[in-house]
Amino acid sequence: MISENDQKEFNEQTHIGLQFSRNGDCCFETRDCEGLWDRSKQSIFLSGLLIRKDSIGTIEQLNISINGIDLKNTSFPHIINAELDESAMVGWYNEAEVKREKFLCSESDNSCEFQGNVKRDKIKLVLTKFQNNVLEGRFEGRIFLKGTGNVRFVKTSEYKDIVDGSFRINLDDASKISEKSLVAEKR
Repeated sequence: MISENDQKEFNEQTHIGLQFSRNGDCCFETRDCEGLWDRSKQSIFLSGLLIRKDSIGTIEQLNISINGIDLKNTSFPHIINAELDESAMVGWYNEAEVKREKFLCSESDNSCEFQGNVKRDKIKLVLTKFQNNVLEGRFEGRIFLKGTGNVRFVKTSEYKDIVDGSFRINLDDASKISEKSLVAEKR
């Protein structure tokens, strides 16, 4: 756990974090996360990567994408609403979790991750603040193991419940990023 002083410092930095509620799972917390904001497409992409020191070669990544939101003309807090033209998706990739599903998730292409969508999977995503190009928010809900590459499937028996997700990301404006960098971000 993080001490109170460290928690304050952590909250002031760019970060993405979440906690799970079952199977003895704990949490995912990473600092120095990236955010890309494409104003013309009204899309936002947030990404946090964690390489575990205690388990060499284990990679964990959390991605959040939000579409159909005009940050400059939105009042906060704002719930991403599936009834409007807004959408959002939370994706969590954990190498060890995916390797457990060798039959469905081929090790060669790593084409699986846990995903949840505000429209289909009842993810609740709230944008709490946007100031000085820093976006803050909270999220919760159920993410399912899904095939994301050539193998398309949803395994409803494999899921994680997020109970306390949060992010604080300094957004880079896509119009200010070179074409080369933008292509790298869309991988």
